[in-house]
Amino acid sequence: MKNWKQSQLSIQCMGLANNNAFEKVVIARYRTCYITFFLLVIQVLHSATALPQKKNENLSNIILQNEVVHFEFEPEHGGLASMVDLKSGINHIQQVNGAHSMWSLTFSHGLEQRTLSNLQVTCSHSQIEKLTDGNLRATFEWNNLEWDLEKLDINNTKNIKRDFALGTLSVKVTVDLPHNNGIASWRIWVENNSDMWGLWDVDFPKVNGFLTSGKYDIARPARPGLLLKACTDTITGVYRGNDLPMQFLCAMKEGSAVYMAAHDPQSWNKTFTLEPGGKFFIKTFAENMGVHGSDYKAPFPVMLGVYQGSWMEGCKIYRKFAVTSPWLSEGKLSQRSSVPQPLKDIGLWIE
Repeated sequence: MKNWKQSQLSIQCMGLANNNAFEKVVIARYRTCYITFFLLVIQVLHSATALPQKKNENLSNIILQNEVVHFEFEPEHGGLASMVDLKSGINHIQQVNGAHSMWSLTFSHGLEQRTLSNLQVTCSHSQIEKLTDGNLRATFEWNNLEWDLEKLDINNTKNIKRDFALGTLSVKVTVDLPHNNGIASWRIWVENNSDMWGLWDVDFPKVNGFLTSGKYDIARPARPGLLLKACTDTITGVYRGNDLPMQFLCAMKEGSAVYMAAHDPQSWNKTFTLEPGGKFFIKTFAENMGVHGSDYKAPFPVMLGVYQGSWMEGCKIYRKFAVTSPWLSEGKLSQRSSVPQPLKDIGLWIE
């Protein structure tokens, strides 16, 4: 604007203010600079919010399979596209519009929060390997992610700061499948080196197209325990609350069942969400949530897969884990040295 006023002043001083041709040239140049400037801003915004799309070297679906279950993952984003009980032939994952999901992360900076999911980024590496114990492992990596824009200095577009500069965020997922067992162990690591954004919570595994509404009986360990026949309702529960005192759910259809659990001996605060025909995920809050640079280092495995039987078999699977946890490792109450004898002598306890 300053240059424009100087140009007008020069015109008047030279006695050319009424020279329409000269004024048109100046106005045309000013408009050209104005349009060029805004095109540059648009280009910078587009490039700053775009994510690097290094394509996965695997072009076909990634298959993790044993004698019991068939897992299939999409190569571009790593989402779970199929979970087939090989005995019954039932696939517990349905087709969706678009891609299947795997994880979702929430980051915080003050009162502002942003979400990033695997659907927004390309899986940069995946592989299937056989471990020394004979188990199979699928590994997925989203490396050196660049996410969103922290600050745009329109006066100095060559020096743009980003909230996730190239290389400050990486995500890794492993899925371990034991021999002759349909339930896999899922873990996620989030490496966050941002000096601005802190990890707030992790939704993992986050599966869409999950089950079929009205076709599954779903058991949840509420107080009292519930068996929801032909369930169509969304189920949510906060672990260690009355609505979810244990860390698992199971869903049954025609003898084939799905086990969903967190085998977490440290009892992290977490929320289960299950929408039949929609999505399933476990939300876990990060350590040092919201503190810039906070990470998530797979503190416990999530168990997701298939088994044959009813809710009772699902409870027995969870019990095998529970008896190894700190709250049950001492055995029965009557045998615990940490329980005072007067409590052991109580004949009836009403809560």
